[in-house]
Amino acid sequence: MVTMPKKILYIREILTESLPATATLTLTFELRRKNNLRTKLDSGSDVLLALPHGHVLHNDEVLRSEDGIIVRVIAAKEKVSTAYTRDTFTLTRTCYHLGVRHVPIQIGIDWVRYKYNPIVDDMVKAMGLEVREEEAPFDPESILQI
Repeated sequence: MVTMPKKILYIREILTESLPATATLTLTFELRRKNNLRTKLDSGSDVLLALPHGHVLHNDEVLRSEDGIIVRVIAAKEKVSTAYTRDTFTLTRTCYHLGVRHVPIQIGIDWVRYKYNPIVDDMVKAMGLEVREEEAPFDPESILQI
């Protein structure tokens, strides 16, 4: 019995417009940072990403395969810490200190989120924020391409 090799979906294109997707690709932040990655779509189909060097995929970004399939990227839930405060100055100061330590952060109105790290948690608590360990999508800020 001869088995046919599985078809691999090749993706090299990141779309700037949001088109309706026919497939989804759920990845952790670490995997979304990789420009060359062999993985599987949520449907189980094999996929090979060959994206521009230095690009980090974000939640809801849209990709197109070489054969025209539109794929929406989904940020997977992962172990994170979310620190909360209603004090804008404290939040801003905390984001600054995390940034100078090169900690990737996701910023909300009254919260900042980062990959779980108990040492960073202690620093953030000492700055006056309430820290909660959570399972949540992590989609940190990236350098703006101007």
